[in-house]
Amino acid sequence: MELRSALESPDPHTYESSFPVHQDGTCNGLQHYAALGGDTQGAKQVNLGATERPSDVYTYVAAMVQEKIKEDAVKEVKHAVMLDGKITRKVVKQTVMTTVYGVTFIGARDQIERQLKERKDIPDEECWLAASYLAKKVIECIGDLFSGAQDIQTWLNLCARLVSKSIPPARIPAALSAPTPKKGNIKKAPALNRTKDEQMTAVVWTTPLGLPIVQPYRKTKRKQVATTLQTVYISDPNAPAAVNSLKQASAFPPNFIHSLDATHMMLTSLECQVRTSLASRRT
Repeated sequence: MELRSALESPDPHTYESSFPVHQDGTCNGLQHYAALGGDTQGAKQVNLGATERPSDVYTYVAAMVQEKIKEDAVKEVKHAVMLDGKITRKVVKQTVMTTVYGVTFIGARDQIERQLKERKDIPDEECWLAASYLAKKVIECIGDLFSGAQDIQTWLNLCARLVSKSIPPARIPAALSAPTPKKGNIKKAPALNRTKDEQMTAVVWTTPLGLPIVQPYRKTKRKQVATTLQTVYISDPNAPAAVNSLKQASAFPPNFIHSLDATHMMLTSLECQVRTSLASRRT
C-alpha cells in the first residue's frame, strides 16, 4: 500500500514514507556486557565497533566450535566425528543468545539437543550424548570469546550473594541469643544457623532512568490444606520471609542486564520523540 501511494504520487522520489524501519540489536545481552567491561574483542563481534561489514556472532561462534570439533575428529572422538561439518549458525544460536542470561549446562544441552533432532541426520539414540558433548564446546568457545562478560557475570553474582546474606549489625546479638529449637533431645541447628532467619535483604538497584528495582525472591512459607477434592498450598505474600539467597544471586546478572536493555530502549524512544518534535517545529 505504501509503495502504491509512492508510485501514484506526483513525484515518487520526493514521497515521504511513514513506513516503519525495523531494527534489532545484535545479541543485546552480550552488547551490554561488552560495553560494561570495555571488551574490545567482544564488542567487534556484536557490532559495537565501527567495521566495514556487520558481524554475526552466532556464525563466528559456530565456526569456532567447528574448528574444535575438527581437532577432536582427527583424534577419532566418537561424537566429534558424528558432528563434524554439521555445526550451523542455527545449532548454536539459542545457546549463545541465552548464555549471558544465566543458561546452565543442562539448559544449553537441551537447546542443542532440540536443534540436532530437527536436523534428522543424527541418530535419535545419539542426540543426547552428542548434545552434551557439543554444549561443552559451545560454552567453552563463548567463554574464550567473551571472557569479559563471564567475569562481570561472576562479579554480579558474588555481589548478590553478599547482599542477600547480609544482616544488620543490630540484629546479630538477638539472633545468636535466641533459644535453639529442639526436637526431642536433638538440636535442629547450631546457633549460627539461626542468623539465616535474619537474612531479609533483597538485591535492589536503580536504573539510569531512576527506576528502583527490587528482586522479589523469598523463601515463602506455605501451608498445606487438604479438602475433599484436592490438596492445595496457600501462603501469605505479605508475611515476613527470609530471602532466597540462591535465587537472588543466580537471577541478578540477567535481571540487571535486562534492566539496562529496557532503559536503553526507553531512552532511544524518548530521543526519537524529542527529535520528531524538533523536526515538526522547524517545518
